[in-house]
Amino acid sequence: MLHAGVGQFQRQASSVMNITRGFQIEQPNVFIPWGISEQRLRALLASSNLRQITKGHYSISCLSLGDLAHELDFHFKPRLNGELSELEIYLRNARNPSSSFKRLQKHVESFFGAPDETKHVRRVFPEYSYTWKIKGITIEHHVINRISEIDCIRIKKS
Repeated sequence: MLHAGVGQFQRQASSVMNITRGFQIEQPNVFIPWGISEQRLRALLASSNLRQITKGHYSISCLSLGDLAHELDFHFKPRLNGELSELEIYLRNARNPSSSFKRLQKHVESFFGAPDETKHVRRVFPEYSYTWKIKGITIEHHVINRISEIDCIRIKKS
C-alpha cells in the first residue's frame, strides 16, 4: 500500500535549500556539500573522529537534525576517486527498536515535514517505510538487516 503525503507543502524553505546543497552536522559544526571527494571530506572532518570503513565508505559519531546523537555514514560513488552521493543515519546500540524508529522519524519530520510516500512493508513494527523527495534528493526511513535489524535514514543525491 502506498500513500502520497503532503510533505512537500509543509517543508520549511531553509531545510529544502540546505539538503539540496548538502548536509549540516551540528556537532562538529560542519556543512558537508554533495559531490565532494574523500580527500575533501577528510579535510572538513580532520579534527573529528572520522573512521574509514572501506574504500568509499566513512563513518562518524555526531549530532544533527536538532541535536540527535547518531552515527553518520558517508558513501562515495564510484568507491575509488568518487564523489559523495549518499548518507546513512542510524542510532548506535539502540536497545528498543520501536522507540528508536519513532525517535528518528520525529527528527526527520521536524526538518523535512510529512513524508511524500508511506509504504506498508511488514506485519510487525515498524510496519511502514517512509520516503521524502526534495529537488533531486531522496530521503528514506526504513529498517535494514545487517547483523541485526537497524532502522536507518538513507539520504541520496540523484
